[in-house]
Amino acid sequence: MEEIQTFFMQVFARVSEELGRKKQTHKSDVCSQVVELVDSHYQDERLGLEYLAEKMYFSVSYLVKVFKAETGMSIKEYITQRRIEVAKQILRDGDFRVSAVAKRVGYTNSRSFINIFKKYTGLTPGEYKTALPKRDS
Repeated sequence: MEEIQTFFMQVFARVSEELGRKKQTHKSDVCSQVVELVDSHYQDERLGLEYLAEKMYFSVSYLVKVFKAETGMSIKEYITQRRIEVAKQILRDGDFRVSAVAKRVGYTNSRSFINIFKKYTGLTPGEYKTALPKRDS
C-alpha cells in the first residue's frame, strides 16, 4: 500500500511541475503577444487594454494581471513607453511638427502628447528636438 501511495505522490508531483511549467510558458507567450501587438499598432489611437483584449481573446483583467506579473509594468506604461521611444526617433530623424509626431505615434491630442512626452523625458518635444546635437547636412 505504501508503494502505491509513494508512486501516486511522485506522479502527482511530476504532473504539478509540468502544469506549472506550461502555465509559465503560456504567460510568457501572452506577454510576447501583447508586446508584438503594441509594437505593430502603437500608431493606432484605439490601442489600449480593450483593443488588446479583443484582439487576443482574453479578458482585460487577465491581460493586465499576466503582463504586470511577467514584466513589472502595466500594459498602459508599455504602450506609452513604446510611443515615446518612437516619437524620440521621429524627432531625431526628421523635421516634423509636434502635431504630426503626436499623430504618427497614436495621439489625437497634441497637448496630451506634449504632457506625456515631458513626463517621460523631462522635456517637451520641442525642447527635446532643440537639445539634440546638430547634424551635418
